[in-house]
Amino acid sequence: MNIYPFAFDEIFDIDLTGKFVVTGLFTSMRRSDVVHYIYSHGGTVLSAPTRATDYLIVGGEKSKTWKYGQYGTKIRKGLDLREKDEKILIISEEDFMRCIGG
Repeated sequence: MNIYPFAFDEIFDIDLTGKFVVTGLFTSMRRSDVVHYIYSHGGTVLSAPTRATDYLIVGGEKSKTWKYGQYGTKIRKGLDLREKDEKILIISEEDFMRCIGG
């Protein structure tokens, strides 16, 4: 169930050697474990979305500290980049976990 006011990109495969941004509260595993998993498979984790970002992974729970209520600054930046036809994919924790077999 999508609790966010935007649509996630639907993916069926993920390039773990890509560039990632991770945000939100995760339910399947700790966010630090997601970051470690990406690094251990050759990927890079950025602190904020840029034109170089391949994937923005959004945790399954909202954070009470998010600036925009239902999403935070990283998601806003990702949505802005996506609107400018950048290649960034905004994916849910659920799709990420499915792609890695979790």
